[in-house]
Amino acid sequence: MERPYITKEVEGLGQKELVALVRRQINKWPLTPGKLSKANKADLKSKLLDPKYGFTTDKPAIPGTDLVPGGSTAGPSATIATAPTVDNLGPVEPSPTPENGGTVLVPREIRLLIDDRRASYPIHTMQRVQVRFVDTADCGENEWRADAFEILLALQKSISSITGSAKIGTPDRLNSSYTEYFVEIISNQPVETLAVSPELVVISEDNQLTLRVDTIQRLEVDAQPTHTNPSGVLPPGAPVVATASGALNAQDRARPRTRELTQQEIEWLKKQLSTRQGYTQFDASHNKVLQNVERVRYWRFAAEFSRVFHKQTWPQEISSPSKGISKGAIEKALSMSKSALLDAIQMIEIIDRYTVEGSDNYSEEVTDEITKSNENMPKAATLKAFLTGWDRAHRATFTTI
Repeated sequence: MERPYITKEVEGLGQKELVALVRRQINKWPLTPGKLSKANKADLKSKLLDPKYGFTTDKPAIPGTDLVPGGSTAGPSATIATAPTVDNLGPVEPSPTPENGGTVLVPREIRLLIDDRRASYPIHTMQRVQVRFVDTADCGENEWRADAFEILLALQKSISSITGSAKIGTPDRLNSSYTEYFVEIISNQPVETLAVSPELVVISEDNQLTLRVDTIQRLEVDAQPTHTNPSGVLPPGAPVVATASGALNAQDRARPRTRELTQQEIEWLKKQLSTRQGYTQFDASHNKVLQNVERVRYWRFAAEFSRVFHKQTWPQEISSPSKGISKGAIEKALSMSKSALLDAIQMIEIIDRYTVEGSDNYSEEVTDEITKSNENMPKAATLKAFLTGWDRAHRATFTTI
């Protein structure tokens, strides 16, 4: 039987454990879901204990005490039996602005188009779920954003739930051949313990969202030379692939080419990042709705950092098996996804192509677009659509990056 939490059940929990409890009943959380991971412990505890929000636990109290069985260890091990359902998500019509000033959260039915591309789970299916409207930031006309975790929770409660280990993402909105992943699931991992990033995803104007499900690949760098057969002579019958530098056997081709960054590498890159002019403003602009001039400044900072450090040699004081700094390391330092950094680089390339006065390509229209201010905050997708459309009309392709 469900009952309210008591103080002793939450007072000893950490931020991650408290978030896990909230996620069990995400529909009761009064703030924008996209801010949940940034909520402090005091706020999480107060909401869990405040009766007006209605958070409950399914753990029975021990008779004669105010403790749950096993002490105050609720959290990652909690079940998801009381997570949002179609019946308890609330009214479909928009409700008044909440007292805390947050975004109105209204449930809507969406269609999840699930493209499972794992070798052992190849399937295409559609699943209807209900999730709540969050906002329209960075969206196109009639598009809106929903909480990625709430979508994941609804999916995992449905008949189309994802089994086994996988990473789940959505197609990039400008280039659908790219995928932006927002969560990794390890087989049998409780869904309430999963971390999602980005926390909000865009739902199309026809209330659909395509989910791509792929295999998780953990790759480590092999410090040995890629080509392990310097003589070029392969054993009889060995599978061969032709490359620009010669022939590689199956063992060569199977060798991983990337790896996880070390903490020392991450800290060094973060330090370089923090000392660059404009870093504070850049860091504060993540996941924010910006004026065009602010968006261009954000893109330029990321693109310039990538230009300066990508493929540069790690300093001697950094013990790294890699000689050069990878694009993945740049993305990690900037806290940007692969597609987001690619967007920044490409958009700055287009802007610089058409905004240099005196050049043959100079465009007053592009210059005006990136510097104008709007009373209604513009969306990044709108500016990107303008720039790519202009470039498409005046230049066939991007310069190779």
